Amino acid sequence: MRNNFSKSALSLILLAVMLPSCRGNIGTLSNLSFFATATADSYKHEFYMPFFATDGEADEFGWESELSGQWHPEEGLFRNQDGRSTWLQLKFPNPTKATGATIYWDPKASENNQYFLEYSQDGEKWKQVPGARYAREKTTVGKFDMLKDAVRFKPVRAPLYRVRIEAGNDSTGFGRIREFELMGDLKQFDTLSSVSRTLKGEIAGREALKTVDNPSDPWHLDLPRPEAGVIADGIYFSAPGLENDADGSTDFCSQMQIISGCSSEDFDNYCKKLISAGYKPLEKRCLEKNIHLQFQGQGKSVYAYYTDSEGYIRVICEQTDVTQDNFSYQAPAAGDPGIYQFALNYAGNTHDTMNCGMLYALLPGDGSVMMVDGGHIFQTSEEFYKGLYDFLCDITNTPEGEKLRISCWFITHSHSDHLAGASGFLRRYHDKVDLQRVMFNFPAFAVRPASTAYASQFRHTLRTYYPDVVFLKPHTGMHLDLASMGIDVMYTHEDAVKAEDAAKYPLRDFNCTSTVLKLTMGGCSAIIYGDTNVEAEKIITRNYTQALWKSDLVQIAHHCFNYLTTLYGWNQAPLILVPNSLENCSTEKNLPKLQDALQYATKGAYYESECTYGFRPSEDGFVLCYQQPRVGKLGYDGTGN
Repeated sequence: MRNNFSKSALSLILLAVMLPSCRGNIGTLSNLSFFATATADSYKHEFYMPFFATDGEADEFGWESELSGQWHPEEGLFRNQDGRSTWLQLKFPNPTKATGATIYWDPKASENNQYFLEYSQDGEKWKQVPGARYAREKTTVGKFDMLKDAVRFKPVRAPLYRVRIEAGNDSTGFGRIREFELMGDLKQFDTLSSVSRTLKGEIAGREALKTVDNPSDPWHLDLPRPEAGVIADGIYFSAPGLENDADGSTDFCSQMQIISGCSSEDFDNYCKKLISAGYKPLEKRCLEKNIHLQFQGQGKSVYAYYTDSEGYIRVICEQTDVTQDNFSYQAPAAGDPGIYQFALNYAGNTHDTMNCGMLYALLPGDGSVMMVDGGHIFQTSEEFYKGLYDFLCDITNTPEGEKLRISCWFITHSHSDHLAGASGFLRRYHDKVDLQRVMFNFPAFAVRPASTAYASQFRHTLRTYYPDVVFLKPHTGMHLDLASMGIDVMYTHEDAVKAEDAAKYPLRDFNCTSTVLKLTMGGCSAIIYGDTNVEAEKIITRNYTQALWKSDLVQIAHHCFNYLTTLYGWNQAPLILVPNSLENCSTEKNLPKLQDALQYATKGAYYESECTYGFRPSEDGFVLCYQQPRVGKLGYDGTGN
């Protein structure tokens, strides 16, 4: 199908009458693109990768957003280069029947460009789809203008389809495809017929937060009203688990309110009021002068905690029956506990390499594994995913033919270098992996959209392949037990919310939405910081003293890109794990930041770029027990989407 953009307006009107156009549908056809792997011959950088144009929505974000939501070929690829072409391709696991397509273009598309809709059986010989007719219209999705082509063609069955674009003169902007939807009948995907197939992404724009019945009353939660202190007017939302909150807060978003000017006695009195209202208290925990208590009742989980340094009571209400108690489990010993840092490529920060990313595996000692994050898409490939699967089966002693048991997958925060690989792995190995629990705490989209396509992709993967997985949103002060491993939640982004701006995202650096965990296993302790930065450090050191933070092992925060001078001094960890390369950490800019932890590292520093390293607890702290070379190529080869 050859489309030259200099068609007459009359022709377009007639074609539009012949072929009515509607979002995501042509007649009774549906979008098939999510079932394919999206690749391209180039892309500008990580925020313009191919799969952003096949996530099921024509994203509203503009080029200035942290997340583009579109595919854009390499910068300058077309400019003043007549005859140059580029392509965006869909690869299906099996030959797939299609009869149409919908393509959403950046509105800057030039009339001097042409594109071809093609298919192939082998990836070598390409043919144009037969009998194509199309209708173009200008449209608006959210706040952004787009050009939309609706295409119908004679039925084709092939494993490969692509849009190939030829550039004319002055063609800047044309290569930006916001969405490429191949249209066909979903019945050919019977294995997923009972599962929601549309990845809505985080793209429908920010909508107003939920209204309340009495706007003059600052207490908005459907819970007993506190009597002491000053109620801050505003609800702070944290994102749901498997549900998509891009269209506004959902019933599964947690809602938090703050009461300031309180004492520990006021907290106790409010807890008594909750109990009187029928909410059952679980185990009360005190972390120094801070008090934490979870309640369950009336189909809700209520988590309340008192922070002594602020005089705040935070009350969090969620529509869930999952608590820290029933998320935890006990199991007989089946192997040694341990911490493993899975090797990643940190070659650089270019169009196909990355200088960040993180992926850890924790052994609770029962034959299962708890995963932490997943690495960046540029650090993955088919070879990488197979190597990861084989490695996990090895350290858990999973027999061939049995499913690998992942007792929990924990995501520190929703940046792409911590999320993307987790989705890719589960999509490929869902039939060989028993994923039992998932844990993360992200700000709601209405509060702070950031790297949301990766979070949306991860949620969609869970909904598709693990719809019954148990989800827990961790809150500060929670304690969990996974077999012989203890987990204490030491910090979440909710700790940063202030009474004076109780509904607003509170942080300058999104990395400080990382949830911080303290692990205990075999009498040893370890700290997982994710990408924690100095903003979170100030909050942590205000709320605690050093006594709770000394540890045998520490994960260096944010790939050694920022200081945590006070916390590393509190940790005094003799062993440090560094999610980066020695080369990247040895620069004049980064080495002083690492030195704050290195000065205590009598057992050394282990860099994630070098090898996969494993450590088991002993009477003398963590000791090295495993070392294997990194799996995967140095540069991104396009197979990890």
